[in-house]
Amino acid sequence: MFCNGRQTIGVFVNRAELAFQQSFSKYLIAAAQEKDYNVVFMTSYVVRGKTNEYDVNESDIVDFAPIEKFAATVVAFDTYDTPIFRTKLIAALKQRAKGPVVSFREKSEDFYNVVSKANMAIDEMVMHLAKVHGAKHICFMAGYPGHYDSGKRLEHYYSAMARLNFPLYTNSVFYGDMWTRKGEEAYEFFFSHSDNIPDAIICANDFMARSLCEALERHGKRVPEDVMICGFDNAVESREYHPQLTTVGLDYENMTREAIQLIHDVLNGVKREQTVSVPANIIYRESCACNKEGTETESECVQFKTANEVLDQHVEQLFFNIDMHSSSTLRDIESTVAQGLKLVGDYDEFYLCRFYDHDTQYGIHSLVGDMPVNIEFGFKDGKPIKNYTQFYQKELLPESVSDSSLKVYYFRILHNREKSFGYTVISYKNRMDSLYAFYHDWNLTISLALNDYYVRQQLEELIAINKNNCLKDYMTKANNRLGLDDYLERHWDGWSRTDHYLSFLSADMDGLKRINDTYGHGEGDWVICQLADILKSAVEKYGIVARTGGDEFLIVICNENPYISDMVTEDIKNQLAHLNERSNKPYLIDCSIGSYVVNMKEDISLQECIWNSDKEMYKIKKQKGSTRNDQ
Repeated sequence: MFCNGRQTIGVFVNRAELAFQQSFSKYLIAAAQEKDYNVVFMTSYVVRGKTNEYDVNESDIVDFAPIEKFAATVVAFDTYDTPIFRTKLIAALKQRAKGPVVSFREKSEDFYNVVSKANMAIDEMVMHLAKVHGAKHICFMAGYPGHYDSGKRLEHYYSAMARLNFPLYTNSVFYGDMWTRKGEEAYEFFFSHSDNIPDAIICANDFMARSLCEALERHGKRVPEDVMICGFDNAVESREYHPQLTTVGLDYENMTREAIQLIHDVLNGVKREQTVSVPANIIYRESCACNKEGTETESECVQFKTANEVLDQHVEQLFFNIDMHSSSTLRDIESTVAQGLKLVGDYDEFYLCRFYDHDTQYGIHSLVGDMPVNIEFGFKDGKPIKNYTQFYQKELLPESVSDSSLKVYYFRILHNREKSFGYTVISYKNRMDSLYAFYHDWNLTISLALNDYYVRQQLEELIAINKNNCLKDYMTKANNRLGLDDYLERHWDGWSRTDHYLSFLSADMDGLKRINDTYGHGEGDWVICQLADILKSAVEKYGIVARTGGDEFLIVICNENPYISDMVTEDIKNQLAHLNERSNKPYLIDCSIGSYVVNMKEDISLQECIWNSDKEMYKIKKQKGSTRNDQ
């Protein structure tokens, strides 16, 4: 893969833009780089509790990923908190992975594991709150039921409370969401019983702890003076806001190093235990009344700086959205992306790849299989790269963009609620850099632009088809009168600037009434269609055929040859003769043709030309003894 002589480790991580995932990615890349492995991140963005049809299609990254081709796979399962996505990912890894699969931070019975002993730190945290700060009623804010780490941390909370012989009340344990939307509900739960007001609350992660702190502040409760709050994971939110959270820090650097070493050993035939455990440590801060001095000013400054940076990024992203919304062609999209790449960091390579073949030009419903792919556009070192060959999705990128350097790429599917259009690929000049905070929004904007582009293309095609249908005779598929007018309107100005000859040929079928009366109107319609096909065949190189009545047709030709009408008439007669020979019908299929030729420089109206060609046609019919009155 990537034609650089290295094995590739695939990494599945959801919401790679968040702080934990960024730390995980950075340390994993560093460890893989030490062992000379390529790293490919298969990223998605799905939030528990907000699943919709768009989010469901985010799981297409599982079908898209060339799991079979990865030398090994690392999965941050605890970032996937939607059951459908997790189930699909686990099944795919069990069925398709050829090399070792390592579950990072969450223990799995099916794969190798690198986990932290951090969950055990809950025991020490409960003891610290009780013995150092004198807390008697210690509550716990768990994650949603079924979350692996939250469940383990809750078990250790129960164990510690039992060892202390502390009672558990009806408001001792609240189930949150491992995110920031349950703070107010948690406050109402914990403080609804006036007899059992908590002295301290331990949260299963820092996001819930921070949301609870904000709810407490809204209700006039002070942290830690009124209630102590502790979090878990040492997320950025734990230290960049006031009060700084007491939390448990995971040793991501050693955990990722252990994961890569485990992979390296297994690939080289070294037998390893299924699970590796790495120690963690408690970081005591002001939210439990420890290390309070000197933190407030620094924390507030960092908070202010971060808020302003996020606001600036949001405004820039908004302008990118506006510019992309006005992009009506693929080249417009390319130009806007080129300008907007400054938003995603100091990138080294960027590619927008589209799924495409003759059946799927507007996106595909399933990524199962190996779809043909084209790179629509790409940039390297700030310069556009062109002239790519088609390749297949399981290759990820074509050999034409490969070189000998170690590769670290992030992949993200571009899709709407129904179809996938392609994917983006990005790498950074500094391999330790991770995805920009608004990267999902940035990709979503591109997806919406592609969706709008495809919708416009389909509408234009439908309009063209509808217009063509309006200009065509339904039965014969020759032009109708409206089609004839449209054709002449589009060509007349050009013709008038030449000294070419304009030929009008009026054709009228002979004996149609007798055919209808004897053999039925269905047979008559068949004969009309046969004549129309012959007329179109004879004229297609030169001009237009229009059905102007039941069995009447008009041919218009502009040509430098004044005798083109004679050539066409002769061709029609020959084709009719061949038709009569092979059709073996009990009647003769024939028509009368009259022509009128005029030089474009002559001053004569269109209606006069048509009238003159009709007059010539009726002369022919009269000579053949087949006037309408005789039919």
